[in-house]
Amino acid sequence: MRQRFRLAGVLAFSSLALVSASGEALAIAAFSREYNTECSTCHNPYPHRNEFGEAFRLNGYVWPGRKPNEVPAGAEALWAAGLPRTLPVSVTLQAQLAYDPEVEDDHLDPSTDAFLHVGGVIRDQIGFFAHDLLGSGSGEMFGILRRALGTPVNVKYGKFTPQTTLGKESQSYTLTVPAPLAFTVPGGSGPLAAPRNALEVNAVLGSRLLVAAGAADRNQQDAMDYYGHISWKIGGTDLEGREPDLDLDRESVWDFLTLTLGAYGYLGRIEQPNDTRYRRVGVEGQAQYRWFTALVSTAFAHDQNVDAAGLDVDSVVLAAELDWFLAPRYLLSARFENEDVGNAAQGITKRVIGGVAWYPIENTSVRLEGRWVRTQAEEDPSGVTGVLQIQLHL
Repeated sequence: MRQRFRLAGVLAFSSLALVSASGEALAIAAFSREYNTECSTCHNPYPHRNEFGEAFRLNGYVWPGRKPNEVPAGAEALWAAGLPRTLPVSVTLQAQLAYDPEVEDDHLDPSTDAFLHVGGVIRDQIGFFAHDLLGSGSGEMFGILRRALGTPVNVKYGKFTPQTTLGKESQSYTLTVPAPLAFTVPGGSGPLAAPRNALEVNAVLGSRLLVAAGAADRNQQDAMDYYGHISWKIGGTDLEGREPDLDLDRESVWDFLTLTLGAYGYLGRIEQPNDTRYRRVGVEGQAQYRWFTALVSTAFAHDQNVDAAGLDVDSVVLAAELDWFLAPRYLLSARFENEDVGNAAQGITKRVIGGVAWYPIENTSVRLEGRWVRTQAEEDPSGVTGVLQIQLHL
């Protein structure tokens, strides 16, 4: 739900949020209650998943390392009934104040949102997740069959964002989705960072290689979209949640360095009005060292028949992000984007996005972000826009 109110209302709600917990659509407190652990076990900071949190997600929301069919102590009756030990429901309340110099009057756009999330697992065999159930209908809702037929393969079905890139919205420290996931070709393909009805199979092989492939029904068309992903993790906790062995007598750079390399492909078709066919190929790399995280992502796109004249469009989009923890509760983020969409009226678009975040308590986030945009068609850059966001997660 969304309602508008005066700036004083925003500040009052913000004061309440500062002494509460926060969250985001892809991270819910229901899992913390189910496994009786702090949210920081899987998130650093919340809602960004750490290495163990990513292993938990890839394991179908089952605690990594738990033996198959291991019944949690004191939960025998619930296990037999196939019920979670706790109510698998979370709620997020959000206050946001946006500033845009092109907006008339006071240039301010305050808003509030509420999101309902559900997530859990049944007998360690079927995981389920849904978020933004009170929102605009753009959320996800899916189930996961874990370890199908005794193999390492998980089968995922429902409405969700396809597993393509390393830079998913919930994994970016900034408030905006990285351009390689968010750009749109006029008359052609839309953003990859959007949920769609899909069937996906994925697996972790050799503890450090992730592979995924799926078919998506975009907007209930007759034609299906197809995609694939592969990524390899070097150093750090592996994709099954196991920490590396350390030599306590001899420090190495690999004690603190983690590298992840990924690639993806997406083939799609838009039947109406011009039977547009498109493909996207992406290459990515992420490095984590002590208090720093760097992510570079590039997407190459080709759209055929984007108009009645049969125009073909080639696009190249790049994003590079650097994040730095000044202290456990303070974060600086910066991202540069170069978006070259072949038929965009404004030509090449460049963006610089900078932000600062404060986490007063474990699940509290107060984030301020500024964005500078310049297009090839403009002689002068547009004004700086900004967003202040505070969340309450229950």
